[in-house]
Amino acid sequence: DTESTGVRLPLYTILATALLLGGAMVGVAYMAFSSRSIKPHSGQEALIGKSVEVVELLPGSVSEGYVRVQGESWRFFCQDEVAPTQIVKIEGVEGLRLIVKKEV
Repeated sequence: DTESTGVRLPLYTILATALLLGGAMVGVAYMAFSSRSIKPHSGQEALIGKSVEVVELLPGSVSEGYVRVQGESWRFFCQDEVAPTQIVKIEGVEGLRLIVKKEV
């Protein structure tokens, strides 16, 4: 003897629900995987590649000083000689110091 609850669902209701939930899962998976290719908008990774202006050089230095990035003053190092107001490109970050390169 098997007991029954008396509730019966039509096959089209079950199939429609399964398709709807399956489609939603595929959509969520697509958004999750596509978000991996989005460039970061904050943190140190977001600084790399930005062009910034040299604000000030350290006394006696032609390759170290400060640049202004998004309203903040960052210390930088450049392998080439730079001058105040010159535009440089951020190549990397070492701790709290930016590594920059002269823009051509």
